[in-house]
Amino acid sequence: MEEYFKSIGKTEESLTKFFQIVTKLVDTRSRLAFTNGCGELVKLNIANTTKEISEREERISKCTLLITQSARDMILLQKRLTVLTGTSEEVTTWANSEYDALRLITDVKSVVVSGKVISIYTNRIDIHTDTNLCPYHIGEFRIDIHTDGSEGGVRIYNLTNVHDGYQHPHINYGGYCCFGNISSGVAKLLAEYQYVVLAQLLMSYLKSYVPYGAYIRIENWG
Repeated sequence: MEEYFKSIGKTEESLTKFFQIVTKLVDTRSRLAFTNGCGELVKLNIANTTKEISEREERISKCTLLITQSARDMILLQKRLTVLTGTSEEVTTWANSEYDALRLITDVKSVVVSGKVISIYTNRIDIHTDTNLCPYHIGEFRIDIHTDGSEGGVRIYNLTNVHDGYQHPHINYGGYCCFGNISSGVAKLLAEYQYVVLAQLLMSYLKSYVPYGAYIRIENWG
């Protein structure tokens, strides 16, 4: 490069200035590339950090829910233990109060207990839908709650108005219920001996109809 500059009549000072300009240009480009690279790295770190914060918030939310549910479960277990470890008179009092509460549920006609099965007899169950002005008369039912968890825990039978072998749009010929999104709730209430709340839930279930989840169309009871 030096020989070339001499051949075209340029001085050493010109050569020095040229190198300074080239060096500055290269440095400027390098600096720009470095700055841009750092900027992209910062953006990536921001995105990753934001994602991690969101994940931690979700984890905290789940932990809070778990703690809340565990605390509620603890209270129920303590209540159950109080009943189970009470005197025979206290247990009898509790059982009588539960029995009376079952009898007082709307549309419950009678309650019969045989061994480990609580049988709840209902009045006629009607289902109201948005597509029909008159309610569908589904029939009178017997709800069998198997306290030991056998037979799926709950079996329900239509005593007066079975259609094509089906007890209800959501109950098949064998009394097996399609509980859908309340399945876990039914199992939990049964495990916690909350028979009154369970019976109330089952009564609401009998009065409901979800077309896409039915064994048979409700129009069969029209």
